Amino acid sequence: MIVNWIGALLCIALVGASAHATVQDAEPAADDLIHSDLPLFDDDFEQKWPRGFTGGDGGFGCESRVQFGDWRLSSRDSDDQGEATWLAIRNYGVFHCFAAIATASERDELAQAPFDYGFFVELGRIDSGAAWRELWALQIGSRPGSEYILLERSNQGDGPVEMFTVLQRDCPPQNVRDAGQMSILVTRYCAINSRGELMRLARRMAARPPLGTLHFVANAAAQTDLDAVRE
Repeated sequence: MIVNWIGALLCIALVGASAHATVQDAEPAADDLIHSDLPLFDDDFEQKWPRGFTGGDGGFGCESRVQFGDWRLSSRDSDDQGEATWLAIRNYGVFHCFAAIATASERDELAQAPFDYGFFVELGRIDSGAAWRELWALQIGSRPGSEYILLERSNQGDGPVEMFTVLQRDCPPQNVRDAGQMSILVTRYCAINSRGELMRLARRMAARPPLGTLHFVANAAAQTDLDAVRE
């Protein structure tokens, strides 16, 4: 199943962070797989992108606060040459607004990689005086359910978002689902089935050292007129 394959690949890319405890972070970094039985953010939730728009002149299409193109997901301890997962994030079209998300361990494999649909979702803002941080989630997949990467964006000024901090994912004990190890197969995941639960988890994780970064690298080699970013 594509959704589970994406989640496994992202965990592999970030597992290096778990091996590097710091003075601030005595516990290994947590990267639990978060899964919901049904998508938590659907068409009645406005703060998700891409999303549709209509203009006063009758024009319509898809708009996004997040840049379309190739993105690099890496652990907090890796440099630009270290291990990473690559994501190709494209706009699906002008009538149906989704992010088409393909992942691969090498950037040149993205064109042939399978993809799933998803959204970038703004969960809320943490204010501290003049500074502020936005909490986000990347929701991947729709059936059966969705998976989530928790993200944070600091005050970066105007323009499309091109950088996220990846937050840890430490599942509350009551949300853990685990049938035990099956040979080399892992069954553990984190069942989060309400928006409130996910938002509370994101706020708790924002107080911890980050898991890694997700940053925009470049537009796709061949852009289409459907790929449009509007502020």
